[in-house]
Amino acid sequence: MSDAQLETCFPQIPNGTPGLASLERENRALLHQLALTANLHYSSGVFGQWESVWFHQDNEHSTGMRDEDFWQHNVFVGYRFPRRHAELRLGVLNIADTECR
Repeated sequence: MSDAQLETCFPQIPNGTPGLASLERENRALLHQLALTANLHYSSGVFGQWESVWFHQDNEHSTGMRDEDFWQHNVFVGYRFPRRHAELRLGVLNIADTECR
């Protein structure tokens, strides 16, 4: 979970300028993330991995920004060298092509 805050201000514009209050604002968002992983390892060093990550962003005090909620699925295959000194890994990220809007 992470909390982000964005403050927009224009110190070069004098206070009291018409329309300045509508430009200066504070946006805050809370991001929740949950990752689920399944691994398959063979003694030969070959492995496979499935990863599903859930994202939920709660936009507080944000005008025009709606809350987001989506899953992203990734798959990897690879080979680990003896004693795990190195590994080769290939993967496809975001298989379902989901995105935040």
